[in-house]
Amino acid sequence: MQERNLYTFAALAAVLTTLLLKYLLGSDVFTITADKALLSTSYEFQPATIQINKKTGKILDVFGGIRKDKKVGKSIHYGSSQLLLPGLVDTHVHINDPGRSEWETFDSATKAALAGGVTTLVDMPLNSIPPTTSVKGLDEKKSAALGNIHTDLAFWAGSVPGNTKELSKLLKQDGVKGFKSFMINSGVDEFKSVSPKDIEKSFKELSKSANKGHNVTMLFHAESNSKKIDKQIKKDLAGKDSRQYETYLLTHPVAYELDAIKTLIKLMKKYPLINVHIVHLSTAEALPLIRQARADGLRLTVETCYHYLYFNSEDIPDGSVKHKCAPPIRDSENNKLLWKAIKDGDIDLITSDHSPADALTKNLEEGDFLNGWGGIASLGLGLPALHKKISEDTCENNLSLGELVEFLSHKPATLAGLGDRKGLIQKGYDADFAIFEPNSTHVLQEQDLLYKNQISPYVGEEFKGRLSRTYLRGVKAYDRYQGGVLEPSKHRGIVV
Repeated sequence: MQERNLYTFAALAAVLTTLLLKYLLGSDVFTITADKALLSTSYEFQPATIQINKKTGKILDVFGGIRKDKKVGKSIHYGSSQLLLPGLVDTHVHINDPGRSEWETFDSATKAALAGGVTTLVDMPLNSIPPTTSVKGLDEKKSAALGNIHTDLAFWAGSVPGNTKELSKLLKQDGVKGFKSFMINSGVDEFKSVSPKDIEKSFKELSKSANKGHNVTMLFHAESNSKKIDKQIKKDLAGKDSRQYETYLLTHPVAYELDAIKTLIKLMKKYPLINVHIVHLSTAEALPLIRQARADGLRLTVETCYHYLYFNSEDIPDGSVKHKCAPPIRDSENNKLLWKAIKDGDIDLITSDHSPADALTKNLEEGDFLNGWGGIASLGLGLPALHKKISEDTCENNLSLGELVEFLSHKPATLAGLGDRKGLIQKGYDADFAIFEPNSTHVLQEQDLLYKNQISPYVGEEFKGRLSRTYLRGVKAYDRYQGGVLEPSKHRGIVV
């Protein structure tokens, strides 16, 4: 009798709990069902039901299969032609605001991100004026972003000569996920490159925080020049046509990257608690160095970018400075090896390195590779561009779409310390979603780009797959079928 009463009480408690939740949450709870969803448990797409609390922006629960529960809010269904993906995360974006807002702004960049299914950006510390190399500079950056971001946002602060004492202060600020340094001229006067001595100073200072249990990540533009190499480059450039991409390739030899990575590995052995991340790796020749460093127990991660996986140097037309970046796009054999490294796990994630500028700064009219801004605009283009590549019969990497999405979502989120809330469709995570139509083909036009300057080498390229909708923390923020970015959306984005 007592057991029966206990059972009855438990059943009643469950009913009351359900009713209470419904009362408390009311219309804030809704459900998305999808015939093909990419859940955190598998790289395969499967039917799924996701319950979302619109008020908190969190995923309440995830179920395999399609469930229809009239007790829980309204329901939205996506059929088999539309894939439900986690919101993408891009950890390498130059927004340039404030100071160079004629290149890009928080408003334009985050709109473009939404259109590509990207729900979280991590902004780089340079190209804005002031750069994010001090708490004051960070505050100015946040002020420019406030009320103007359509996605969630975090920051990499800058480590430059002379700001070592600022690093521990910056690390304590909301939204700061680590530090970025250049080992070669950055291209802007206000963000100086660091020497090995400068790097050691920053490692030593930040090891104090690491020793206290803080996660410390330092990113490096890993190219390092020398007088010997530069002397040879000067000889090689004599008489060469600066409108040819082959000429530009001479100015950023593979040796630049190899020497920089060797320097970093040497310093990492002395300061093993620092996480070091190499941004935009362009050469596969560095992979043996990276593998050995990891085998030695060093905390080394590496990314490559869309353009190194999509374009080949031998196909770049004369004068097409839209393709100029540093380190440069290399040849087709190198491209294949980078794809293989992704499949093998030697490369950890893929980013855009979105680095836009206006036509005059890029020297578009003259097409001179040696005298134009180096940077490729590609924010939000990664998924359809790379989906095209893995779908081609000639592709040798055998990477599935589910695997590719992880390199564009949870892996970059993890780098930025956001792996516990971003980049997965999982209970407790932010309800960030991208709806992708994998069988849709589309030739990219200038008017499709929401950047401040519609300049990109991807214009005219036919992509496989297209984003149709993007959700940010449970709210539909972009719908291609309803005019694009849904207003009012500027206040949806937060610093994370």
